[in-house]
Amino acid sequence: MEADFIYGKVVFKKSKYVFGQELDMNSIAKQNICHQAIFVKRKLFDLLGKFNTCYTAYADYDFNLRCFGNKQVQKVFIDYTVALYYEEGFSKQHGDLVLHVININYY
Repeated sequence: MEADFIYGKVVFKKSKYVFGQELDMNSIAKQNICHQAIFVKRKLFDLLGKFNTCYTAYADYDFNLRCFGNKQVQKVFIDYTVALYYEEGFSKQHGDLVLHVININYY
């Protein structure tokens, strides 16, 4: 499999809910991918830049949006659970309102 950005599913630890599906630019603008389920090639950081640390909780979401917005990035979804995810983590408790507003207005 030749891809730059590979992502799969996670299982929420408490609820046992399986989360993850194949996304496109429209759907990722509404729903992020759990960062535990993503594998990216190093070259993407050279191409698109690193995580924007202005976003304390959603720097990964900003990066994912850049990946999905770039047609050069080969994205592949694998229908496989790759991680156990604790759904009460940092991003659940600390949102990034700025990214949320940008997302609503831009995407």
